[in-house]
Amino acid sequence: MNSFRSPFKTLMWIMALVLSVFVAGCGSGGEGANIKFAGGSGAGSGQLLAADGSNGLSNLYTLNPATGAVTSTIGAIGYGVTGLAVHPTTGTLYGVTGRNSSLSPGSLITINRTTGAGTLVGDLFAGTTNPVADITFTSDGTLYGWSQNTNDLVTIDLTTGVATVVGDSGLSTFGSGLAASSANVLFFTGNGDNGQLRTVDGATGLTTDVATLNGGTGIPINALAFNGSTLFGSRSGNGSVASDLITIDTTTAAITVVGPSVDNLDAIVFDN
Repeated sequence: MNSFRSPFKTLMWIMALVLSVFVAGCGSGGEGANIKFAGGSGAGSGQLLAADGSNGLSNLYTLNPATGAVTSTIGAIGYGVTGLAVHPTTGTLYGVTGRNSSLSPGSLITINRTTGAGTLVGDLFAGTTNPVADITFTSDGTLYGWSQNTNDLVTIDLTTGVATVVGDSGLSTFGSGLAASSANVLFFTGNGDNGQLRTVDGATGLTTDVATLNGGTGIPINALAFNGSTLFGSRSGNGSVASDLITIDTTTAAITVVGPSVDNLDAIVFDN
């Protein structure tokens, strides 16, 4: 009897050990439960952060990426924000302020993702209120933006906030959403929802047409953000506060409306 029970107990012990390892790997404390996808790398699972219009003061929100609806209001930023970007290494949330911001127009700020409060870094263009329309990080930590004053790609110093023009784009633009894919391809919407979807060369600032967007009336697409391989956008303007969250096919430039979102939506980023 004893010769049978000993191997049986051993087998049961091994099975219990295997089960405990499996549960640990899949449970709330295991790495398997906390995998997040970097922007452009696959399916995407990030939290969608957003800020409303650049006039006056903005709030920081979370949005439902499946509907565009506000899921929470995190808090007042204290600045009028036109663009958001998350540093790929430190996770710091950055923003840029618009020309009509009630405080420090045309500046780079950091934003507390828990309270929404903004902190000034510095002027984008020294001695002016010239704004940057949207910002995005590439994987090496370079912060790019699109200057609405010069209609050019810029890089932004994270310590001083100073923006430097990369090169003359030769374009006249508005709205000017900008986002980098996981392959560090900069996508740009600078001529409304019936203009061109473009890519921008990060070394020269020159653009290449991808395809014509299929929107109807030239409504500005003023912010872009990747979640996995999906390019999202904020479409709002032309005298209306109404805003839509949209997605854009990066090959055909076809627009799909996700749903109505917060009024004056002017900045989005996925917190992957």
